[in-house]
Amino acid sequence: TISGCAIHQDLFLLMYDKKAIYLLYGVEVTIDDTEIYDTRYGLDAYSYRSSDMVVTVTNCSFHDITDWAVRTLASGTGYFGPDMMLNWNCFEDNGNWNLYVGSYKNAFVTTIDARNNWWGTTDTVEIASKIRDYSDNANCAHVDWTPFLNGCGGDVVSGNYVQGVIDTDTIWHAADSPFSVSY
Repeated sequence: TISGCAIHQDLFLLMYDKKAIYLLYGVEVTIDDTEIYDTRYGLDAYSYRSSDMVVTVTNCSFHDITDWAVRTLASGTGYFGPDMMLNWNCFEDNGNWNLYVGSYKNAFVTTIDARNNWWGTTDTVEIASKIRDYSDNANCAHVDWTPFLNGCGGDVVSGNYVQGVIDTDTIWHAADSPFSVSY
């Protein structure tokens, strides 16, 4: 468990390849109430074995990170990637990606739980543009990022958001509109 920490660039001598936290296969870790900022990379969860890594991240702040705030991946499509849950976190003012998902075995049926986070905006197009997942590359797992928050530590944004793959018959009623659909 990592809890109540502040991890930033001033600690670079302790970091592996300028990564604030680097998790390698075979771990089950909970990260809570931790601030990661002013680094090149934030949290990196990398697995090259069968599904043997579980990572739960809650109530954390990722900000001013120049490349990706959180990255999760397997060493290729022959391996299951980390089981990742990112909930009630704050992502603000990051460079390329808030969440970068790499290759996973069975990517089409794999989903990263990233619900109830503040993504630095409530604009769904902007949120999606800072999350790399199956919609960008078919070898990557899906990310479920709806519902999302209206600010850091804020409330869940109300609305009917449909995001990801719809693989069953679905009926939407006009009385429940509007709907925001993203893939």
